[in-house]
Amino acid sequence: MANGTDVAKALNVEFKGIMEEVNAEAKSRAFRTLNVMYNSAQKVLSGKRSGRVYKIPHKNAYYTASAKGEPPAVRTGNLRRNWRKSVIGVTTADGIKVTHRLTSDMKYASILEEKKNRPFTQKIIDDATPKVEIIYENLL
Repeated sequence: MANGTDVAKALNVEFKGIMEEVNAEAKSRAFRTLNVMYNSAQKVLSGKRSGRVYKIPHKNAYYTASAKGEPPAVRTGNLRRNWRKSVIGVTTADGIKVTHRLTSDMKYASILEEKKNRPFTQKIIDDATPKVEIIYENLL
């Protein structure tokens, strides 16, 4: 017959196992969320724009810039290519706190967004949100 200490130890082992599974699932969903956000960024930052037409320097080619209120047009592709994904898991007494971020490595991204009125951040969020909500349904 098991005593109270043995039962407590068994429950503690069981609880730790469950917490490890939940923590692993939270990290997995964070990575899946980042992929959705990245794909949304690629989608928002592609396509035709309706601004002025410019000649590409040193080339016999042209591109159409974005108009105010549109996401930035693709000229070099650097903004579309340079995104950093990060998942940070911090273990606490209650489990794990997972934070995920998608950030642009291009210094001019915030300038386009804020000063040049070429919004794309909220459009990325709006596009990704329904898919992210599905990923996080029934986590607990």
